[in-house]
Amino acid sequence: MSQENRDLRSLIGSRRSPEQEEEIAKIIASWQARQEDDWRKLRGDSKLQVTLIAASDDADTFSPEYQAELHHFIEQVRAGGSEIQSFGMAMDAVDGQGGTIGEFLIEIARSGVPAAMAAAIGAWLHARYGRKVRVKFRKDQVEEISAGTVQEIGDVLKHVTDFLDRKNKRGDDV
Repeated sequence: MSQENRDLRSLIGSRRSPEQEEEIAKIIASWQARQEDDWRKLRGDSKLQVTLIAASDDADTFSPEYQAELHHFIEQVRAGGSEIQSFGMAMDAVDGQGGTIGEFLIEIARSGVPAAMAAAIGAWLHARYGRKVRVKFRKDQVEEISAGTVQEIGDVLKHVTDFLDRKNKRGDDV
């Protein structure tokens, strides 16, 4: 266990002073910065990081119902010919649940966002009111756009396609 994890564990579950709260905030910020750096390296310039954000009345993340919906999303994207990586979590417990957490890396072509991916995102949003999608792209400068409607996701994906068009005109690698 790292020193940072030991420090955090010692602070969790006890009454904390303002100084301890500040220390927890620093540890969390450090962890989030490392996570974002890891994502940026994985994402590169040829993949979209897509996060499906559940509605307040969606089933629990690891419920069979919600997992089925996430797997259906994956199948739709793959059916369109796109490569997709899904990220998950496993719980270390007797009744250990786990599964896909709704974060994906999806390969994009030089020509833009695949239609099947746009359709899959639209279908997921449309299935339940209150769902959102967050899309991140670009390795060197994070572009993060959130959408809550099919129209908004169309605008987001057009933004990505326009970026790729500009990049291709300059002759940059995707």
